[in-house]
Amino acid sequence: MSRAVLVLLVTCALASADEATTIAELVAALGDPSFARREAAQAALAELGEPALPALRAALASDDPERRQRARALVTAIEARVRLARLAGADLVERRRALAELVLAHQPLAVIATLEQQDPAIRAWALTEILYVETEVELRTAATNALLRMHAPEARVGLAWAARDTLGHLQTTVEAELARPGPPIPPVDEAAIRAAVAAGTPADRVRAIRMVVTGLANDPLAIEVVAAVLADPLPELRRQAAWAFRFLAPARAGTALIERTRTDTDRAVRIEACLALSRLPEPAVRAALVELASGEDAELARVAASALGDVGDATTERALMLLRDRTGDVALRRALDTSLERIRARLADPRR
Repeated sequence: MSRAVLVLLVTCALASADEATTIAELVAALGDPSFARREAAQAALAELGEPALPALRAALASDDPERRQRARALVTAIEARVRLARLAGADLVERRRALAELVLAHQPLAVIATLEQQDPAIRAWALTEILYVETEVELRTAATNALLRMHAPEARVGLAWAARDTLGHLQTTVEAELARPGPPIPPVDEAAIRAAVAAGTPADRVRAIRMVVTGLANDPLAIEVVAAVLADPLPELRRQAAWAFRFLAPARAGTALIERTRTDTDRAVRIEACLALSRLPEPAVRAALVELASGEDAELARVAASALGDVGDATTERALMLLRDRTGDVALRRALDTSLERIRARLADPRR
């Protein structure tokens, strides 16, 4: 029996049965052995919406992991839908604030699912917020695809960010959409960004970094913002800042990034800083990367060896050959071989 037929049968049953009993049966069916029945029950509960919430919240404590998972997804989606529906008559600022709270509460899939009910400006803003604050590739991909489906001027800010994201499989599609005739991307609010960095929440500071990377490139404000967050007490924010310098690549950031590779207490920050150095072909950067490639941290050494493929010169080539001859790390040797090939190709053709 097809899913559509099952959903129809369940929906028809709602008209003739006590609603509470029907909801209880549908919640129980979330753990049914039949995949089709589980899907049908989930679709019917989603259609019921708010009346099903008490039973679904109770199911969050179920012993059945399948029932718990589906109930959690339904609670998230229905709560978001109910909240947004209640905001239908609210002003733009209030609706944006509510959407931001949902996004920052890690309910982005629920937000995406309900945005079709919103006007294009709010939809594009919320999807862009998801891109700014989410770290999971699946969620950023979903938000990018939703922006692409809009084919609207309001989506251009979010797509400009997505073009700098690491979603390689969507890169060509995003760039093609941005190439279509449309209005210029609006300037960022510099005062709001400075305020977010100075006194905002961690999520505010992450958003500020991503906004300046999207809209300001090598503007002094972008460098100022990212450099300030690079010294933040929270390691996850320092990682974001080091990552952002991959796009900004100001020569004066080299000293701060080198210092992070040597002294930061968070290994992921050291690695991100190392990757950012691959955009700075400066003598001090090359020396620091050779030092890191010779160090005891195997992963950091491999990252540094790979980065040298982007910035290395003839002197670097000789240092990497010596390192390759004495290392016993197969993965490091492979990274060194690749970087040596790239350096030699660049030396043979300086235009590369």
